[in-house]
Amino acid sequence: MSDSAVGDDRPAATRHLKPPNRKKHEEDIEKLNLILREKDDELRSLDVRSQEKVELEINKLHREREQRFHRRQSADGDLRKISDDIRKLESELTKVQSNLQYRSEHKINEAIQRLEAQLKTRNFRLSEEKKIVSEIDALKRSTKDLSSYLLLKKQIDEKRDQQRKLRDERDRLQKMVTEIKMKEEGIWQGNRIKWEKAEIIRNDIEDLQKKVKDAHSAFDAEVKEYRQQKDLLRRNKQAATLSVRKDDFQRALDDANRQDMEEFEPCPYAREIALCNALIRHLQRFMNTNEESTEKPAVDTLNACHGSKLEFDFHCRLSKIC
Repeated sequence: MSDSAVGDDRPAATRHLKPPNRKKHEEDIEKLNLILREKDDELRSLDVRSQEKVELEINKLHREREQRFHRRQSADGDLRKISDDIRKLESELTKVQSNLQYRSEHKINEAIQRLEAQLKTRNFRLSEEKKIVSEIDALKRSTKDLSSYLLLKKQIDEKRDQQRKLRDERDRLQKMVTEIKMKEEGIWQGNRIKWEKAEIIRNDIEDLQKKVKDAHSAFDAEVKEYRQQKDLLRRNKQAATLSVRKDDFQRALDDANRQDMEEFEPCPYAREIALCNALIRHLQRFMNTNEESTEKPAVDTLNACHGSKLEFDFHCRLSKIC
């Protein structure tokens, strides 16, 4: 396996840690907050009223419309009554008019004066004179019918004037009813459109707020993970440093022990030399000479304790030989 492969298999804590990009995170949050502020401004610009307030206004308009509607109905009833009165008055006027030869008092007076002048200036037979006198009397009586005719005509004109005013009032009320109804529908429709648009904006705001929250959570999670990995790396480094120090200490201790052993370790063939010296000393005991041996060992590298032990070993071996 290559070194690169080994390097790829190392845990994340042993590789170089890259801290979370706080600047980029803050820039992303600022972008989301900017869109949030724009959405808030757009929502406020809609001037959305609550459904309760809209219903109160519409109910107020509805009551006003109902009042106008009832007044219009009352005007319709008055118009029907006036129309009936006009028909009755016209019927009576027709009857009175059938008895009138002239429809003005001036013409009646002129006719009476003309007939009276004829009676004074001309000679008529008795039958003709009676006929003219009867006609004069009829003309004089027609003045009463004329008064009735003129009164009926005046009443009819007044009724027609009332009828015209009532029709104008009815049309005005009907127009007001229609306008109020259109206003009600406009308020409801306009606010319904605003409500739908506001609902879309509110959903967008909720989504943006969730994105901001998720972004903060994700960044906090990255920071937490980074700190955990950094702490793990620090602890691994401390453990590695401690292991290296322990290995160095063990090597130093081994080196010191080795130096000590080398310092106290006998030279090569020290044991054989010691045996030879012990043999020499043992053989000297069998020499019946009073001279103390002045000869020194060829090589004396052993301490007294070590020499005694070697002599004991030599005697043991010698006894076995003997």
